[in-house]
Amino acid sequence: MGSACSSLFAGPPPTVNKSPSLLVSHPHQFSFAGRRSGEGYFSKDARQLIFQSEREPNNPFFQIYQIDLQSGVQTRLSTGRGKSTGGFFHPSGTRALFSATHLDPEALQKQEAEFTDYHVVRRLCGRLGWQLEL
Repeated sequence: MGSACSSLFAGPPPTVNKSPSLLVSHPHQFSFAGRRSGEGYFSKDARQLIFQSEREPNNPFFQIYQIDLQSGVQTRLSTGRGKSTGGFFHPSGTRALFSATHLDPEALQKQEAEFTDYHVVRRLCGRLGWQLEL
């Protein structure tokens, strides 16, 4: 199998044009709040976007938000407690679904511990980064 695989990848790697215009046309940033946001999905009618963001002052973990792309109004859909991820719109267009740990009885203690770890890393590294593993 090794020889078959090596023959598949013989020669120099192909040249890839990484120009953003080939990947996405007319990019637009929808959210400016919080430390970071990501994993966004459009509704079936493309009028809304569901995404996760770290922006709650007492919670370092992602929460789920929805933005109305016409008005720009953003609404938190998750409880604000624990971790939330994987938001998407139900095909009916009447519901949003996501995973969350808000019912975990230790959710608040885990949030507090994460803040403590975050501040330790910032003190040791001078900034938050991936150079240090705790």
